Amino acid sequence: MKTQYFLLLAVLCLCLLLVTGYAQPNKLTPEEWEQQALQRTREIKRSAILLHWDSRTSNALVSSVLGYPECRDVLGVSDEQYQQINDQKQRASMELLLEEKKAVEAVYERAGLEPPPFGPLPRPDDFSAEDMKEFQNISERYSLMKRIVPSDVVGNALTTEQHRKINEALLANMGLATMPVISPSRFEGLNLTDAQREQMRILEKEIEPKLEIFINNYTDSRIAQDNRLHTIIQEQKGEALREKTQEANKIIIDDAEFNRHFAAMVSHERAFATVLLKEIGERNILTKEQWERLQDLIDDPPELAKVLRRVYGGGRQSSESGGEHADGIDNKGNEENKGADWQPGPGSWKPGDAIPEQYRQERQEGRFPRGAE
Repeated sequence: MKTQYFLLLAVLCLCLLLVTGYAQPNKLTPEEWEQQALQRTREIKRSAILLHWDSRTSNALVSSVLGYPECRDVLGVSDEQYQQINDQKQRASMELLLEEKKAVEAVYERAGLEPPPFGPLPRPDDFSAEDMKEFQNISERYSLMKRIVPSDVVGNALTTEQHRKINEALLANMGLATMPVISPSRFEGLNLTDAQREQMRILEKEIEPKLEIFINNYTDSRIAQDNRLHTIIQEQKGEALREKTQEANKIIIDDAEFNRHFAAMVSHERAFATVLLKEIGERNILTKEQWERLQDLIDDPPELAKVLRRVYGGGRQSSESGGEHADGIDNKGNEENKGADWQPGPGSWKPGDAIPEQYRQERQEGRFPRGAE
């Protein structure tokens, strides 16, 4: 099935690239290539954050969490359930690819062309402006559906209790260096009413300008940190990348520049967590009891929250392929990394310090409403 999936994906990509490829320049200067590479990196990281933020796709983050055996153990996700989830996601993805392929082929046929890989290479003037617009619509429509459908598969496959544990753990870790953001839909862990869910959906949309500021700041710091790590790895002796990486891991603990970028990332996360909580408070979305429950989760985090801090915040990677970081980067760890906790330098997060102190103090001083009593 995997072979069929990748073959179908390759054909579909060919169908679209043959059309869009003509618009691309044949040669790029080193500066242009570097600029495009940086822009692609930014878009990948931006898309990953939005994937976890959007309530329609936020179960992609849950899928990431399930990639770690220790997380599955705490959640009570059996190997059989995990395999079923992966199988269902792959089937859903295959069905979407087939639908997209048919939609693309329909445009080719309307233009009197045989779709790749059997037809001749098309030219730009073989397609009308309407055809080109339809290609763009197909790409955008199915790009979104390829995120929503697998997210729905994961959401439907978990039990109510498993969802509760995940939501509570994510709320307990809000503002820590574990996930860049969590979706407002995760406040479902506080047992929201239908009216509160609707308020959260409105908030999710209306806070987007502030979210964009956060994403830009966070991404800049993340790329700077990644570049510093790459430089350190390249400076190490040895031919194998694994050997260089192991040596680099010893150095970054005390590397001032690396830790400065890391601290900036955490600062951006905390700042946006503050913005989110302020908006929730000012809109009177949560009741006093729900605020108290949130505080309890942060002060006394559940077991899954602690595990997430180790596997995400602590840099420990899964010993099996398939785990994925919250920023969309695959975690394909190995046995040598298993259990080797990476300790960030000064200024990084500390367990139990999840709600930004600024917000905690403002609430204690009564500077925002506490919601319905």
